[in-house]
Amino acid sequence: MSERLDEKTKGALRSYLADVRSLPNESAKTHRFATLIGELFPGSSAVTEFSAGVEKLIRIDTAAGQKRGRIDTYYGNAVIEFENSLRATGKEAEHQLRGYVSGVWAKEGKTPRPLVAIASDGIKWLTYRPTLSSDFRGKPRAEDVELEPLRELTLSERTLADFWVWLTSLLFRPQRIEPSAEQFRLDFGATSPAFRDAIEALRLAWEAVGSSSEPRLAFETWQKYLTVTYGRLTANSENGGGEEIPGSELEALFLKHTYLASVARLLVWASVSKGKVTTALRDVAGEVLSGHFFESRGLANLVENDFFQWVRRAKAEVILAPVWERIIAQILSYDLGHLGEDVLKGVY
Repeated sequence: MSERLDEKTKGALRSYLADVRSLPNESAKTHRFATLIGELFPGSSAVTEFSAGVEKLIRIDTAAGQKRGRIDTYYGNAVIEFENSLRATGKEAEHQLRGYVSGVWAKEGKTPRPLVAIASDGIKWLTYRPTLSSDFRGKPRAEDVELEPLRELTLSERTLADFWVWLTSLLFRPQRIEPSAEQFRLDFGATSPAFRDAIEALRLAWEAVGSSSEPRLAFETWQKYLTVTYGRLTANSENGGGEEIPGSELEALFLKHTYLASVARLLVWASVSKGKVTTALRDVAGEVLSGHFFESRGLANLVENDFFQWVRRAKAEVILAPVWERIIAQILSYDLGHLGEDVLKGVY
């Protein structure tokens, strides 16, 4: 897949790959990665911001008391732990990440914002979504943090392009990038932090409003439409046969459909508006998901209420607003003048 890269980028990645294999320790690998960032994104603030987070001091609360630690790299919403060899010390890397994430959340002293935890030896890159355990109470401790695996990527000559796409989508956006189905899958698909965060927020929002009459009617009507399509709702409906889908799994599917419908609307807004924003992003989300934005432009098919308008209920809006803000901000990192393909097909 490396043919998608220009020669300068391929050269920088190949040089990094050759160097990092022979480096003796995690400190050397951290600094070689910082050098790579400077080569890939010259003239940007990426390398300065990345370097500012190297060896960042953090206080960590544990069951045994408080201690200090130094995050190998803390960049944006990413906490990165470098190891000399993940094969040898992968579990230790996860332990360190739990502590660093809890320290970041404890320092901020508010509702934990979404973070991405990454363990790497320079060649192998493991990405996790940190969450707090269900029985968490009070100030976050290392033991309260759980790491949900998102993706594993091993850098090689064959995966240079995959690594480049992952790097730009997760950590660094050197400029507005051209949208593609593959990039959208990485940003918003099932293994993306955006999807995992959104589904968790949607679950909480549905718990808050799902028992009300209108959302419940929408859910039941959605079920009827699926039944018309498949004849009977089973775990293998598209192929016929199978066992009936439990109610909890149907609700999970309903939330996925809600996510897809909402992201699709936000993408249409971005295309129509060319990303022009004059108000707060949560206000943009409100205008889009309510249909008011499309109504003002005569796009009637995006105005009518559908099964997924429950996200506009007041209790749901409060929970979901930060999610929509982050998704809009991520969409706006694309060059919206070049929507030349069905970029959502990979997400679907």
